[in-house]
Amino acid sequence: MIKDLKENVATRETLLCQAVEEKVTKNGDTYVDLLLSDRENSIKVKVWNTNKGYMETFVGKVIDLTVTPEIYNGKMSYKGDMIALKPDASVADFVPRAPYPSDRMFDALMQKADSFQNEDAKKLVQFLMTEYKEKLLCYPAAQTIHHNCYGGLLYHMFRMAGTASYFTTLYKTVNKDILLAGVILHDIGKLEELDGTSMGTAEYSVSGHLFGHIYLGMRMVERASEHLGIDKSVEQQVLHIIASHHGQPEWGAIARPQTLEAFLVHELDMIDSRAYQYEKSIQTIRPGEFTQKVFGLGTSVYRPMENGGEDDA
Repeated sequence: MIKDLKENVATRETLLCQAVEEKVTKNGDTYVDLLLSDRENSIKVKVWNTNKGYMETFVGKVIDLTVTPEIYNGKMSYKGDMIALKPDASVADFVPRAPYPSDRMFDALMQKADSFQNEDAKKLVQFLMTEYKEKLLCYPAAQTIHHNCYGGLLYHMFRMAGTASYFTTLYKTVNKDILLAGVILHDIGKLEELDGTSMGTAEYSVSGHLFGHIYLGMRMVERASEHLGIDKSVEQQVLHIIASHHGQPEWGAIARPQTLEAFLVHELDMIDSRAYQYEKSIQTIRPGEFTQKVFGLGTSVYRPMENGGEDDA
């Protein structure tokens, strides 16, 4: 298992090859990065003295290889060699998945929308979810960083919606229907920003590179609103949530949150995306250990000792 790999110890592993990327060092040497998964965790493994064309023959297949973890520039790096196909292994056993079935999460979100008092918010959410159901069931929420697994985007929406529902019991002035519509649709543009696969991985589409998911999501909502004849106030509030859910222009937002619902969606997005990174990070270490610095968090992550253990005084 990936979590059991030890620094400078070569270990024979059986992993799913999810993607291949060719890279060049500062010295002009080329190598190939393999994105590999044991279902619970994924890592990028560097393979030297090969080429992308050959390595691509392993994508979507289970392979045996020797993996050696090494520290490079203060970060954990993985070197791979002696690669061979594992034809008797089931690919489905190695695909990283959200912890809940995709169809169950989809149905739960549709039921939340069905409970809306605002008919326009209900129609807008249910139309877009139905329109993009096939993608929603498998797409990750991101190429890397957070919820980058099969059904990851749906899982991100599902958890945010659960927390948002609780928030509405605390903040009495919030418009529950608009808040939940914003939660469900804030990242809807990722379904056009990314080209997903049945393994829960994704590459950026041409539109994704050119425009990003905020603009694409707003355009999807505008088209749906025009088709359905959605009330302009509802459309405008949902569009503002999408435009501002990154919080700050320097983080990619088109606007800063200017409604309570937009502010809460931004904070819920931050909470869930970062909580996921903490959750995944502690799976890679033992109690009492620290991870290397996690890119999306800007810090290392510590896993406290379990019951019966003691931290250093």
